[in-house]
Amino acid sequence: MALDESSSFYNWIDGQEYVEAALERVTYGLLFDVEHNVLWPESWGTKPDIAGKREQRVRELIAAAPKLIPVFEHRFLLAESCEAGNPILSIHQSDIIVYGVDLHDYFVIEFCDATTSDERDALKTAEARRSDIGRYESIPFWGEFL
Repeated sequence: MALDESSSFYNWIDGQEYVEAALERVTYGLLFDVEHNVLWPESWGTKPDIAGKREQRVRELIAAAPKLIPVFEHRFLLAESCEAGNPILSIHQSDIIVYGVDLHDYFVIEFCDATTSDERDALKTAEARRSDIGRYESIPFWGEFL
């Protein structure tokens, strides 16, 4: 089984097809917005008149963008550059936000129930760190959507 049905975490060991499907959903989401919601940033160049050419261009841009690692549902760890402190992005079509400034903060924001004062403090700190998204706008490709 690739997904834990109770949690929707990806199993990277024996769930390759689900990991690939999650990444393909990112592509399909952007393509949907290209075809139905007038998405075509200037940085992508001239918008082709043919749908197949538009899809080809979007796929080229995603292939050249920093890689993503599916973590949980539509949350992805930015895999490049390969270093500690990479952000977690929430990606739904072209609606992309920094959901956590790193894996630790993401887990706090996503799963902390804030029932104790320590948990409330951790959540407050994680959310405050997330609010400074300006530093992520320089991320190639993905930063354009923040």
